[in-house]
Amino acid sequence: MPRVMVKKTEEPLTTEYLDLYYMYAFDTGSQIDCNEILDYLINKLSHGMEVVALGYVPLPRIDRYSQKGWSVVANAGTWIRPICKVSGELSVDLMLHVKYRAFIDIVLMSEEYLEKGEIARFFMGSITIDLSTTRYRKLRELRELRGYLELLIHQNGVMVLTLRIPIHGIELSSRDVMYLRYLLEVRGASFRIPKAIYNLWTCMKKGITYTFSPSKSTIKMRFRVIDVLEIFSLLIKYLLLDLRGYKVINIIQLENLLRNPWDSAYTVLFTEVLKGEMKFIEVLREYSAQIYAMLRGPRRLISRRAARRAISKSFRYIPLVQLTGVHSRGMRRYIGSRVSVLISESDTHIVTVSKRYLGVSEIGERLRLLHVTVLELANHARQCLRVFEHLFTSRRPRNLEELTKLRELFSKVIDSIENSYFIVDNDMKELFRYCMKALELRRLINSVERKFESLSYVIMTRYQDRISKMQVLLSVLFGVFGIPFFLFSYFQWLYDVALEGESQHIVEVTLSTCLPMIPILLMTIYLYYRWSKEVFR
Repeated sequence: MPRVMVKKTEEPLTTEYLDLYYMYAFDTGSQIDCNEILDYLINKLSHGMEVVALGYVPLPRIDRYSQKGWSVVANAGTWIRPICKVSGELSVDLMLHVKYRAFIDIVLMSEEYLEKGEIARFFMGSITIDLSTTRYRKLRELRELRGYLELLIHQNGVMVLTLRIPIHGIELSSRDVMYLRYLLEVRGASFRIPKAIYNLWTCMKKGITYTFSPSKSTIKMRFRVIDVLEIFSLLIKYLLLDLRGYKVINIIQLENLLRNPWDSAYTVLFTEVLKGEMKFIEVLREYSAQIYAMLRGPRRLISRRAARRAISKSFRYIPLVQLTGVHSRGMRRYIGSRVSVLISESDTHIVTVSKRYLGVSEIGERLRLLHVTVLELANHARQCLRVFEHLFTSRRPRNLEELTKLRELFSKVIDSIENSYFIVDNDMKELFRYCMKALELRRLINSVERKFESLSYVIMTRYQDRISKMQVLLSVLFGVFGIPFFLFSYFQWLYDVALEGESQHIVEVTLSTCLPMIPILLMTIYLYYRWSKEVFR
């Protein structure tokens, strides 16, 4: 158990509200059609799982989707409407959460961007975490936690899986919070997940052929949060590759079909501070340094002090000046007192807001989702850059067409990062830009651009060499095409002059005519077999 950095002379720092979000960004191999993927996933997972598909379509297309079982979630937006398709009986709280998600996306992102169909959401039901057997008395009072899985789908094939674990109605100290995260992230806890998904994961790791078929049966195993996210992300990768016609039976085959097999995980913590707000943030920051050191390697390799220095430079106070809320009586503006955000490359994000905007209130839920959505988009952007970096380093494109296509996708990612054109809320746009700075994405962008320029030079040099060889080969071929004219002149001379007895130099003329053609033919055959794969592919 990690040490708690709280002085004994101080009063205990407590909270009665805690929301943990674990984000897992991964690649699925290629670009996708969001609406097609939503239909496919809900058809595949509707048996045995409670799932919800959430998309955004213009008003004229609502009727077309209504005929397929889709329904409008909320009347948010002027041109775009969020629509959902539900499988199974969902709880009222989960449906309300889906409605809030839809509303936040409409408020946060421009309708022009949503109309392109670049993003969608898929809710994958819930899992349970059993804490009744833990030796820590305060956590035993929680007994069982419920986590909710949500998938952010993007058209470029990079997705973000989020596990939300709400902990409400019980007073926890900073020590309790630290130990809970240590239990979930480092030591492991007892998770109950669908048995079919677990079987797929184990069979893929062992290389055993397995036909996925969802069912209601579950299995209870000891996992870390990262293991659970890996299991569910593997399910999504497997299903999408199966949709494209790939039949994979092990992890190695699956990773070879991805543009970047390396996934990335992040932690987001929302907490309501009752006493000593800034001190509580300092304690959480200290805890993040400890978790960072535990996850990244032995303490002799990464000192806690060095990790704390790396994290502390990313701490910043972010004021929230405006928040839009929708009620039955129309639009209203709310003024938030303060929002403190901790973002760093240690894969940990901590957000704390004042008591007024937490708890089970509607405004508190929307405020948290507003920040969570920005962090999801930030992590998605970072994973996109990591995909390009891996492509340009380990899986280099071999032709100019593929490189041009990648350049187009890379330009779109850069535009979204640097201009954040799709975010219409000014406060959240400022937070998004700060996230880009805190995650040091500019350095990653420069790295990708250097690799792209180097690869462009290599491919262009290869094309210039191919063009030069083609010019030589065409020159030789044109020389070959001139041979019939020489032969025609020779046979005309042979029949009109030599055979009529007007010339006695048949052998000399024949040799002088045919011998020069032999090296030309031999050279043409040699160059063709040597360059055919490079020139004619």
